[in-house]
Amino acid sequence: MCIVTDPALFEIFRPAPAMTQTTIDGQLRDVVYELRGIKQELSQIQRKMK
Repeated sequence: MCIVTDPALFEIFRPAPAMTQTTIDGQLRDVVYELRGIKQELSQIQRKMK
């Protein structure tokens, strides 16, 4: 049995919010929101690496 204690690892297994939307517009809005979040996280990682 594997217990995930790192919240960052848990993110990988969390269902995307877009999958809970019923309309294409809702799905696209959520996908864009998720991509912005990913972009922000990548920027933070880049800053830490400099």
